Amino acid sequence: MEVSRRRIYSKPLQPARPLRRLNTDQEPLRNDGTETFACAHAEEKPVKSIGVDQLYEIIHLHTQSHQKPKKQRISYSREFLIKLASSPIAKRRPDFLPEHPVVLEKPREPDVSWLCH
Repeated sequence: MEVSRRRIYSKPLQPARPLRRLNTDQEPLRNDGTETFACAHAEEKPVKSIGVDQLYEIIHLHTQSHQKPKKQRISYSREFLIKLASSPIAKRRPDFLPEHPVVLEKPREPDVSWLCH
């Protein structure tokens, strides 16, 4: 138990991802030394704020623009599938299959002796 406590106390715990702060009223901490290097025109820009109505409108427009059309399921008739299976290209072995003995040239004889053990 002591070994596990030592491991826990030796490493400081940090969150997996940075925390998101939603309070925009907080101002960052400033040093007196850093303010002398700040640009003069940065203080003149007014902060643009978005109202609640504008926020909802933006979200609504965003969801409308990213909606994908729903895909319909493809269905084939039984006759079409039978014609497709009997076509000569369906009987040909695909080129990309490796030469492997999984696909047998002729079927095996039914051997039930291995089932009786």
